[in-house]
Amino acid sequence: MDYAQFKQCPLGKPATKLCLFTQTEGGEFVAGSKTVPISRTITLQGGCISWKARKRNRQDEFIAAKDGETVSKAPQPVPGGLEGVVDPKRLAPALRVLYKEFIDRASQR
Repeated sequence: MDYAQFKQCPLGKPATKLCLFTQTEGGEFVAGSKTVPISRTITLQGGCISWKARKRNRQDEFIAAKDGETVSKAPQPVPGGLEGVVDPKRLAPALRVLYKEFIDRASQR
């Protein structure tokens, strides 16, 4: 069995009892009222400290991946783009200026 996918497990934390690695290759998530389809693979990785090891608290604790990339950077295309998620009319005037600059820069790429 190949364990290479677990290379970012935070085993340097002595209480780590479980390594996690999962990939989501499809589906959707909801941000506010906007449904965004998952079209690029998202990886979640890290470790877990069992509540038995923590004694003070009966909740398990998730530990970030060793390299810090716990959730992969997998930009997802948002239907309608940023303007479909954020209504610039609802932003403060100073934020509207920044928002417009961001949109303008993105459209020049």
